[in-house]
Amino acid sequence: MSDPHYVPMFLSSFQPTIHHLPKQALRRFGRFDRELDIGVPDDTGRIEILKIKTRNMKMASDVDLEQLGKDTHGYDGVGW
Repeated sequence: MSDPHYVPMFLSSFQPTIHHLPKQALRRFGRFDRELDIGVPDDTGRIEILKIKTRNMKMASDVDLEQLGKDTHGYDGVGW
């Protein structure tokens, strides 16, 4: 990243229908050196996201982050 012409660009979407729209304009040949596709997290990943997002929150004693992580299949933390 020491190259002054290097500009990192991050794009994320939690709506599958919108995910493909940027491809038309942004993914033209020669625009990007690399592309990373980071998929939706599994149960363990969602639990870790919930732990990080709620680390400094006061929560009721009956909140079960592990169960919540298992019940939120398809969520990725982007819009949280």
